[in-house]
Amino acid sequence: MKERRKVYRKPLHYFTHVYDRKTRQLIGYLVDVSLQGGLLVTEKEIPLETLIYLQIDLPEAFEKVNLDITSRVVWCETDPDSDLYKTGVEWVSLDPEVQDLISQMIS
Repeated sequence: MKERRKVYRKPLHYFTHVYDRKTRQLIGYLVDVSLQGGLLVTEKEIPLETLIYLQIDLPEAFEKVNLDITSRVVWCETDPDSDLYKTGVEWVSLDPEVQDLISQMIS
């Protein structure tokens, strides 16, 4: 896959569960993040352009442990080393508090 990302995404060194904000079902895990989007590892393929209403659980070291972010799937491909999917998402909108927390995560 050709690299189209314009902004560096920071790999995360902690386990971050990602849930569907409406159903509270586990979607997967956030692997890396930027102010524009992130990479999820998921068990199911998610169609392109799907809007996902995420709740991301952060470690307790952060002042806010849950981030609510609306995102859009921009790509999804199988991981050749597992039965999982790598899913690239773009944040649709970020409120200032969430933007500040993501800035802390990538600094």
